[in-house]
Amino acid sequence: MNSNAGVPGTGTEAYISIHDTGRARAIANAILRRIAGLGFVNRGVKTQTNASGQDAFGIIRLTNMPAVLIELAFINNPQDMARFNVNQMAVAVAEGIREVIPILSGGLPQFPGTSLRIGNQGESVRQMQRCLNNAGTRHPGIQRLVEDGMFGPRTLDAVTAFQRLFGLAPDGVVGPVTWNRLSQECVAGTGGNDIMPQFPGTSIRIGNSGESVRQIQRCLNRIGTRHPDIQRLSEDGMFGPRTLDAVTTFQRIFGLVPDGEPAKLEGNHESPGLTFVGIAASKIILK
Repeated sequence: MNSNAGVPGTGTEAYISIHDTGRARAIANAILRRIAGLGFVNRGVKTQTNASGQDAFGIIRLTNMPAVLIELAFINNPQDMARFNVNQMAVAVAEGIREVIPILSGGLPQFPGTSLRIGNQGESVRQMQRCLNNAGTRHPGIQRLVEDGMFGPRTLDAVTAFQRLFGLAPDGVVGPVTWNRLSQECVAGTGGNDIMPQFPGTSIRIGNSGESVRQIQRCLNRIGTRHPDIQRLSEDGMFGPRTLDAVTTFQRIFGLVPDGEPAKLEGNHESPGLTFVGIAASKIILK
């Protein structure tokens, strides 16, 4: 909620990073349009820096994700507060986010109306790349992509690999048939059973096997779609050298002790399985 000294301000506004490449601005604008539809003044998307020239707000500055800070309304303005409804506001924010970043459990949005092919770019291509990466965690023949919204040669290769895998014409063009099949596969890979359970109570290390190892491999593959340094694994439940490399890479990226043990008591021994919990938490955030 916003507030000010003197005559009360009115309306809703958003802050994004000075380093934003367009993704956060798109999210912010979508959210503000939804809130303005509830009768609030749209004050626009803004940036704010501190004395060091960095983003002023920590929740924007201290993340690598597209981050948006929404000032919903002015808490010191009686008119804003008279129209403020927390449930309506929550729905407006959620729908604004979903307009730009579809909820993963819902797969892809409806077919955009025109086929996607090499040379295209934009949000529809990015959504397609996300689902291809999702499918690739279970089908290693689909190479991992950078989700940049650019339909280049690597995306073309991934599309044709997907089409061959699912018995579609391998023309590299994402028309309604390929789009809908990809959406189904995207949904299939985001069920609740993807989430890692609680720390199993004993350290997991090279040479181990079983369901806990398979769960780690599955989540590392999902996290690897956003961190290409984490190599893709076969989800075979066998903790071998490739899984060891993926675990230690994950640990380095997220500031953990790179000892290759996803479920080890670390630090002061009061926080069990920091790496195991970190893998699970990172996976859940990505969902």
